[in-house]
Amino acid sequence: MKRIKKILFLVGLLIIPILLTSCEVDKIESFNVSYKEDASHYLNEGEELDLNLFNFTVNYKDGTKKVLEEYEHYLVKHNYKTNLKFNHEETENEVVFEVTFKYKRVASNVIAINIVKDEVREVSIQEYGKVDYIYGEEFDASGFKLFVRYYNKPNQIIDLDVSMLAMESKYVKPASAGAYTVAIFYHGVEANAPLTLTVDKAEQVLLEKDVKVMNISSYEIELKELSNALYKFYPEGANPDNFEWQVSPSYTHDEPITTKMNVLVKLAETLQFKESNIISLEGIDVSPYHLKPIFVHKSDTAITFRNPNNGYQVVLIDPFDYDIDGKYVEPTITQDNYAVFSGLLPNHSYLFALKKIDSDKVYEVNRLGEPIKTNQTTNPLTYIENQTYVYNNQERPFQYNKKENYKNIDVNVVYKLNGEVVETPIDVGLYDVEVTTNASDKVFLGTLKIVKRDLTITVNNKEKIYLDADPIFDLNKDFTFSSQLVSNKNSFSIITSREEGEQTGTYILNAEITNPNYNIRVVPGILTIKKKDIDIELNNIEKLYYDKVNLEDIKFDIDFPLIENHDNEFIVLSANLFGNPIDENGNLVSSNIGTYNNVVSAKITNRNYNVVVRNSDLVVAKRPIVLNIHHHQKVYGDPNIPIAEYSLSE
Repeated sequence: MKRIKKILFLVGLLIIPILLTSCEVDKIESFNVSYKEDASHYLNEGEELDLNLFNFTVNYKDGTKKVLEEYEHYLVKHNYKTNLKFNHEETENEVVFEVTFKYKRVASNVIAINIVKDEVREVSIQEYGKVDYIYGEEFDASGFKLFVRYYNKPNQIIDLDVSMLAMESKYVKPASAGAYTVAIFYHGVEANAPLTLTVDKAEQVLLEKDVKVMNISSYEIELKELSNALYKFYPEGANPDNFEWQVSPSYTHDEPITTKMNVLVKLAETLQFKESNIISLEGIDVSPYHLKPIFVHKSDTAITFRNPNNGYQVVLIDPFDYDIDGKYVEPTITQDNYAVFSGLLPNHSYLFALKKIDSDKVYEVNRLGEPIKTNQTTNPLTYIENQTYVYNNQERPFQYNKKENYKNIDVNVVYKLNGEVVETPIDVGLYDVEVTTNASDKVFLGTLKIVKRDLTITVNNKEKIYLDADPIFDLNKDFTFSSQLVSNKNSFSIITSREEGEQTGTYILNAEITNPNYNIRVVPGILTIKKKDIDIELNNIEKLYYDKVNLEDIKFDIDFPLIENHDNEFIVLSANLFGNPIDENGNLVSSNIGTYNNVVSAKITNRNYNVVVRNSDLVVAKRPIVLNIHHHQKVYGDPNIPIAEYSLSE
């Protein structure tokens, strides 16, 4: 019971001030803070805030005020921090910190305080601690003191911290053992003298469990690779002093290793570490590791081995009659890790061996003793037994396909036409076919039929001029009759002919063409005989003044030979006089007497000629006339009268 009362008493002590504070907060209007007269507005870096520098005034809502006494300062809270971090590399020497005070949860106005950073003038080592180390040992800062001179505060003696040292970590790890000079920095100022440490090389210990053989083959011994290790391989019984240390953990030989080998291993001395102890491995025996291909399976076109996966590969060598380039053939590696040699010939023998992947040489110790022979096959081809083709003026071999696994086999095809062997079918006919392969003794039989090809040949159209000789008649064909033909049966019998006639017009051109390999259809051509160009000069026309010129007056002479039984009629279609058409009644000659050059023109036509007409002249002569004067009368004594009436003859 007493314990319960004690707890209730303590709770009351906590709750009653809170309740009293809560009641007073509701009465406060504001909380004002100001610097006391002559109080400094500056604090040094890391300096505590002194509340005696300020006046604290509480303003209540009823208009009263209260100035806090010094003993009441514990009721004032603020956000000032003494552990402000300065960047001593920058040039600014102070920062402004805005401080807010609180009294019973009521915040004050903001007070600006200028924080002045420490300005270090000089740093030096006052006292020394441990200066001798082994490489990699942790630095011990105890015992070291620094004397620091300031511009803006009294001098200090401070402890050295490892963060002041220009080292990458707290461990002493110089580039090399010996004297190790380390700069000291405090607030951006380097000490006037560095710290010099003496660093000895660290010990290295090589453990037997770390030295182990990782791989052995006919040509190589490989140890576990260790950092900074040196290896010395030498034959068993030899003096190791006669052999050199090497960096590589592998011993390789161009030819298979035939003796047992020893190896020494040590960690080499470095700038930071001493040379380690030496571990020896003796009597490494390589002879059990002379590998040969492990045969798994064979078919008619493939032989399969296990893939060694140890720096070796199975290769096909001395392939007898298997035609390859180079010294060996590499296999295809399957997903389940088998080495497969595919594309081999059925019923053929092949020899295999192992070789190093990085070498082209194959050694006897890695060869199989006997070759491996592939199985026979009896169905390596696909084909249509009876094949028919249209003659195409080319060789027509029997078509077959080698199955995917038999691409390398040899195939021989024999053709017979009417019981006689022919080299390759070309001409129309029915051929018996016999197909054999080097993969089996089976003979595959079939037929190959070549049928006539439909061929359309067009006789080319031709033209000539009337009375000219006929042009050479030729054909429009889809091949050359001579140069592209491969068979003596490709000679064509060609007879050309044309419709009779020599006058202008069109005449059919035809041809008779035969060939044993073609069904030939001839499309006739057309021979067009065009008119011949000639010149005809019109005869001059002579007329009396006021006569008429008629079409019958248009005359001309033919001064070239005409062909008997041809159309030799030249018809005047029209004529002009002085550019005016001469009509059926004739044109009156009303021009003055004289000769008019080139005023008579005409159009003349003929079936076989294009007539070019040369104009002629019109000659106008005087026309004789009779003047009849009519009788006139006058009275005697009158003057003479003019002859006013007369008439002309027609």
